Amino acid sequence: MHFAELGDLAPSERRFDIRLQDNVVLEDFDVLTHAGDKNTAVIKEFNGIIAGKTITLDPIPKDEKNMNERSAPTISGIEVIREG
Repeated sequence: MHFAELGDLAPSERRFDIRLQDNVVLEDFDVLTHAGDKNTAVIKEFNGIIAGKTITLDPIPKDEKNMNERSAPTISGIEVIREG
């Protein structure tokens, strides 16, 4: 998965989990903290994911009660590569 903080947020303002095929694969993720600056790419790779005809991906905000348009989870790109 590809991420970049493109907004004008402070660190920790957009934190979320990623659930992939019903398993949390990324927890309490803050793109800006990992990237070090806005407009900087972060790539997270998840191996061993079993998929049939569909892949279920759920971005889960850490603070759903206070989530707004600015703080909603964002994913910049998804790349799926068959293993094996």
